Amino acid sequence: MRTIKLSEEEKIAWLRLIRSENVGTATFESLMRFYEKPSEALKNLPEWAQRGGAKRKIKICSEAAAVEEISSINKIGASLVCSCEENYPELLKNIKNPPAVITVMGQQKIFKTPAVAFVGARNASLNGKNLTRKLAFDCIQNGVSVVSGMALGIDGAAHEGALSANHESAGTIAVLGCGIDVVYPAEHKNLYEEIKERGVLVSEFPLQMRPTATNFPRRNRLISGLALGTLVVEAKDNSGSLITAEFAKEQNRVVMGVPGSPMDDRSVVPNALIKAGAVLVQDVQDILTAIKQFQDKQKDFFLHENKKKVELFAIPAETEIEKARSVVLQALSANPISEDELSRQLSLSSSVVSVVLLELELAGRIERHALGRVSLLYDPENMTRLDPKKVEWMED
Repeated sequence: MRTIKLSEEEKIAWLRLIRSENVGTATFESLMRFYEKPSEALKNLPEWAQRGGAKRKIKICSEAAAVEEISSINKIGASLVCSCEENYPELLKNIKNPPAVITVMGQQKIFKTPAVAFVGARNASLNGKNLTRKLAFDCIQNGVSVVSGMALGIDGAAHEGALSANHESAGTIAVLGCGIDVVYPAEHKNLYEEIKERGVLVSEFPLQMRPTATNFPRRNRLISGLALGTLVVEAKDNSGSLITAEFAKEQNRVVMGVPGSPMDDRSVVPNALIKAGAVLVQDVQDILTAIKQFQDKQKDFFLHENKKKVELFAIPAETEIEKARSVVLQALSANPISEDELSRQLSLSSSVVSVVLLELELAGRIERHALGRVSLLYDPENMTRLDPKKVEWMED
């Protein structure tokens, strides 16, 4: 997204749009492809939702609510940064569907240093946590910042190791799965306060929002998105750490892993990642080498991407969209599918599919998932249920 300077009025409109009902990051970005300003998108939200089959009027964030949120953010010493603004983290601008707004508190200069993300198990081993502290300390001493999610286990150890080091510009970044004014977990109250003073806290969620299960995949994409590479220290299969590694791969970043004993189920994910081609990490030099090779390979990638001129898309003809609506809706189910896959399977242009999905999402009929996938939300009032009394049970 192009970098522009927002007036106070434009910033309020930017926040109103992302805080409106059914508007997520993907929806926000889609709308900004069709409208030059958020204020124009806000005016058209009701029509989009109606075309998607909404049963009631969509709730649009009021100007008063947006003004109050910005004021509350400023009062706690934090700041709201929009994705088009110059002080928005450079690496984060180049992920798919970056957060439209983030709240940051602390030393924002840390965003300008190269960084590596540390992720891993909450119930980490002592050896795993000690190694994490050592690697994070060494990263800071070498001018590489440390990103993590402030969870128990590996995350906490990464922040602790980073804070025990000293560098003029590198530091630690904690990405939260809750409002920036919420301390989670409670055990990390002191860690939170120290990061607020010496590191930087980041959240895409409104103030006072409590952590929920659906917040953490969103948080994980920011952890990987703020770093040049993601290191998995210890993690079980189907864990959030694996999701973060998948995000890193999707974002064209380095994926690294610390090898562990096959007898320890916390080594399943890092061992599998290494087997699939991730960088094997035993000491900080392995991290520094991987980051340097990545920077050399992608020398002008981020700079080029960030300066690309963003062209507004023309909304496809209504006749095309009308034909596609029923086809797309029929192809969707409770099983998540990517937008690109929908386009390929249905032989429809990406712009047409994007418009139909945008209508459905604003109508509250689909749900967005990690890695760009969508699924259909069933209306409980219209679901066909099987009457258990009519089922003939057979015994083996």
